Amino acid sequence: MSRNAVTSSDGDHISPEFSLSNPAGSFWSVFSSVLGSPKRFFLGFEQEGEVREPLVYAAIVGFIGALLSFALSPVFRLMFGTGTGDEVYGLGALEALGFVVVFPLFVLFAAGVFLLAITIFVGPVADFRQLIRMCAYAFSGLAFAWIPFVGAFLVTYSLLVLMLIGIRYVYRTTFLTALVVSVTGFVPLATVLIALRGLAFQITSSL
Repeated sequence: MSRNAVTSSDGDHISPEFSLSNPAGSFWSVFSSVLGSPKRFFLGFEQEGEVREPLVYAAIVGFIGALLSFALSPVFRLMFGTGTGDEVYGLGALEALGFVVVFPLFVLFAAGVFLLAITIFVGPVADFRQLIRMCAYAFSGLAFAWIPFVGAFLVTYSLLVLMLIGIRYVYRTTFLTALVVSVTGFVPLATVLIALRGLAFQITSSL
């Protein structure tokens, strides 16, 4: 069942959710809430629910990242010089395809990684569907991960900080436990992203 918002478990406030019946409005509501008020968002986040809408949301985030990356890569060519710009432009074209195709798959992979970490350090309190929903929304900032210099911060913010906040308040753990879980998940996920970006550079340089 799709819905724009759900009541939190403690009934204090409402967390928005992406809805196919109102894609533009619900997308912006979730996007701004996750990035602007993550603690409030995850305090009102419902663990159980559909995974279709969160995955569609993730696909839209990937599409936005792809569109902006491809459209603005000529700007970076002018900003950083011809050689670097050519690489950025070529990488932008690859990332445009990669964001759309790989991003929802990355969300599924990340959900599995964090589920394993939570099971080890917290216990059997989560399931795969819950983590898919959480990761799909928490990774909103990755829409801008392609931006030079700023991207590294946004990757860390999405994969580490937002997941720490989510784990802390959704599963009611201590800060230290949430930190351990989020760092455990962050390391392999960041490594995968670095490897994918390096692969894209190699492909670009060989063209």
